[in-house]
Amino acid sequence: MPFSQRAAGSVATAESAAADAKAKNQCLQALEDLFAESSIGLIATAPDGNVDWANQAAADFLGCELRSLLAPPVTPQRGPIPGDAVAVANRNVALGQPAENARTDSGHKHPPSLFPAVTNAIKNGPLQGYVLTYLLGNSGAARDSPATDLLLKALEATANGVVISDANGVIVWANPAFLRLTGYRLDQVMGRNPRFLKSGLHSQDFYQELWSTITAGEVWSGEMINRRRDGSLYVEDQMITPISDGGAVNSFVAIKQDVTMRWEAEAARKNALEELEKANALKTEFLANVTHDLKSPIGAILGSCDNILDGLTGPIEAQTRHFIEIARRNALRLRRQVDDLLDLSLIESGSLALRLAPTNLTRMIAMLVEDFRAWNERPEIKLAVELPSTDILARIDSRRICQVVDNLLSNAARFAARRIRLSLWSSDDEMRIVVDDDGPGVRLDDREAIFQRFGRASAGNDQARTGIGLSIGKQVVELHGGRIWVENEPAAGERTVPGARFIISLPSSLRL
Repeated sequence: MPFSQRAAGSVATAESAAADAKAKNQCLQALEDLFAESSIGLIATAPDGNVDWANQAAADFLGCELRSLLAPPVTPQRGPIPGDAVAVANRNVALGQPAENARTDSGHKHPPSLFPAVTNAIKNGPLQGYVLTYLLGNSGAARDSPATDLLLKALEATANGVVISDANGVIVWANPAFLRLTGYRLDQVMGRNPRFLKSGLHSQDFYQELWSTITAGEVWSGEMINRRRDGSLYVEDQMITPISDGGAVNSFVAIKQDVTMRWEAEAARKNALEELEKANALKTEFLANVTHDLKSPIGAILGSCDNILDGLTGPIEAQTRHFIEIARRNALRLRRQVDDLLDLSLIESGSLALRLAPTNLTRMIAMLVEDFRAWNERPEIKLAVELPSTDILARIDSRRICQVVDNLLSNAARFAARRIRLSLWSSDDEMRIVVDDDGPGVRLDDREAIFQRFGRASAGNDQARTGIGLSIGKQVVELHGGRIWVENEPAAGERTVPGARFIISLPSSLRL
């Protein structure tokens, strides 16, 4: 090869070596910036076995001065004494034995108690071939303290992941639970920022808010989606607490709980709820369509019955009249049930609206009494009425309130033994409509259920009821700003066995 080519090659090689040396020095400087004041010992051993850099904490752990730690070993054939010391310590830690209290030829001394040491071989980059050794725990008497030993054992045994990082967020310690959670080994996380766990599902603003909070000395807590070593995602409920020595924050402690199963269950519950809401919407639409279609034939049946009973089709015999009247009563009952189903669909869709108008409540109750006596199929039932001497005027939806009271009277007629009482009265605070009977009453544990959709009293025996009348009544009364409830009370000393007493309370603000 011509000399000029050899010279050019030598220059290129020299330039490349200079660039590599510069990059290596920059990395070592970065280590110094991060770990110079750290309580975690760090030793950077070059590929030739010499220690290129170490911090004061490492010298404290090994019981030597920093300058002697950086000096070449006295016995070259044995390799660097600090690395050998760390190897012995690691071997004993793995065997569950205390570190040896032995001196090497260079005067380096192992600390007299067990401490974990982690080595990380760098496989690429400017520091390729270097070995970084992290010495964890406290030095001196603090490390030998029983309280400190107990605290470390507790942190290692806890089921929650615990991570300690320095002021720059670099991990300096992690417990076994964190390693199980993420799938990494300790040497794979030491000296790294936790950002390697990022899932990519959180925005940069999310992390910026977290970092701003903890560097300001405040605790941050919340849920975070991260990625394990195998690529799978997990959700952790995390609390990060900043630690300071009375001044600036110098480290952080993060406690992490795996809530992936809870999060997945919540997601499944949310999806199921959405599907249920869709099905419920379809059911409501179906009810509205079916009940609307039923109203026309029921209206035709009622109209035909009325024409026959009014004699428009000619004279009818008494027995025929009796059967026609039965058919008419059943058609009326069916129409009420269809109306209830229509109202239920309106309630579920949020479309039920009141048409408030001035109403004479006293006269309205009197009309309901007349209607009850016309359709009541049990002549042995006596209806007692208690109305105020003066009319009570209120702004209400009279059709809806009549529907509620009529349903209460219908239920009372089914369950009463001999007597029903309907009363109306008002005070400065409210207006009350009360329907009570001398039937079996309502059990205490049923008093909420009967106001639910399709709810029934467990002791009831009326299988023909749809179980939605009271539910609709509750909605109607509450839309008026009132409330409805049931209680069991004896009536004025007439009996010792309580019956059912249903109470509608309307606010006095509706009164005119």
